[in-house]
Amino acid sequence: PPNSSEQLSIVALLFVSNRVYLYAMSTVVVALVACRGRNDDVNLGKRIVALTEELLYSPPLDRQPKRKQNDLITSSESIPGEEDTAAGKEEVDAIAVGTSTNEDEEFESSDMIKQLSSTVGESLDTVSSETQAIALPILVSVLLATSFAAVKFFNSADLFPAVDVDDGTAAALQDLVNAIKAYLPLLSVLWNAGILTLFSRSEIRRLAFSLNIPLLQEKKAELVPWILGFAITLGAYGGIWPAQNVVNMSLAILVGRGIQINKLSSIAGALLLLVAYDVSSVFLIQPAMASTLDAGGVVAVSDGIQTLVAADPSTAASSSAMGAVAVAKLTSQNFQPGLLLTKVGGRMGGALGLGDAVFPSILSTFCLRYDTRENYPRDDTNTNVPSLFAVSMAGYVAGCLACEFVPGIGTSGVPALLFILPSMLGSVVIAAALRGELGALWEFAPQDDDDGDIKLGGDEDDAWQ
Repeated sequence: PPNSSEQLSIVALLFVSNRVYLYAMSTVVVALVACRGRNDDVNLGKRIVALTEELLYSPPLDRQPKRKQNDLITSSESIPGEEDTAAGKEEVDAIAVGTSTNEDEEFESSDMIKQLSSTVGESLDTVSSETQAIALPILVSVLLATSFAAVKFFNSADLFPAVDVDDGTAAALQDLVNAIKAYLPLLSVLWNAGILTLFSRSEIRRLAFSLNIPLLQEKKAELVPWILGFAITLGAYGGIWPAQNVVNMSLAILVGRGIQINKLSSIAGALLLLVAYDVSSVFLIQPAMASTLDAGGVVAVSDGIQTLVAADPSTAASSSAMGAVAVAKLTSQNFQPGLLLTKVGGRMGGALGLGDAVFPSILSTFCLRYDTRENYPRDDTNTNVPSLFAVSMAGYVAGCLACEFVPGIGTSGVPALLFILPSMLGSVVIAAALRGELGALWEFAPQDDDDGDIKLGGDEDDAWQ
């Protein structure tokens, strides 16, 4: 019966299950980024090149290059702890040119990847952690501004209202704008679909490798990840929301692996800037969007938490730049990547921005790198304190839960990063202090490993132990 206790119980259960599902997906993204990212190259340029190769080609995923002071060992150097044998030299030479020593899977990097490595890769390798920390919020702001400008453009009826339409130039410009509006969305859909297919296919290859599924790892089955990736992306554009979540998670995982920062001080600075950005986007930026959105269901939004509410376009969600972009994604006739979401009976149940998984993964990846280097737990550590990676994940979950109990989440939106990032950072700092390793953690940088051998391979599953 309407308004009965049974109905209210069902509604409450649906709401809770929606939030749990969203946070579970984002938690998996944060954890997977860390488990895979700790094996990626610590240099920005080499890492971006390797991820680009993984995205576009099919390099062996079991390559474990040795590194000395974070540089590739050349054939004239010896591998620490190993005899300088002919076999050892052959392995090192193969790694240096980007080939695999596996007889069953010979692989050599394409000319494009080699060129990219020698140009863009080498340039990005010189970018310091401090510069990356400053550049990241700026880049995010630029991307948001671009998306917001696109929303304004496609919702504007006439870009030249003050010009006489009889003017031939103005009429020609308006016709050009109308043509762009007519065909650009289709081109955008095709472009995004192709990109998302690449990310989905890459994640399928990674999952097959992690789960040790032989069928998807054989060379003769090389097309299977492509077919599965295309099918999932097709389902996403067909309105199947679980498929939309799969492609969004695939996108977030690879992007998260690309934006690692190697110093805790720089990470803390970047996270604080991102928090300030998130807060200002929700509470301070109030562009006039009322004329571009119709009344009805809109989304209360931060960079992360978005909750579907019934409101008019004058609410903070639609009047902020970030809210306008989120509303455009959710109300678009075509699937727009960027949000994890749930639906109940064809109606929107809730949504969560990818930024709330990608940005926190910077800290979780750094913590897992530290735990891996320190071979935690050791006999001389306080074993009553869990690993810093586990602490960072617990801090992430606590931050997500805090968002649910903040007044205003169902009306004007909540800057989720304001709760998630300080929760993670505070938890990690306290745990490191209890372990007596706060100073070591603050000074830790992967390229400064004393043993000269940074582990880039290994089983992702052992990170969960």
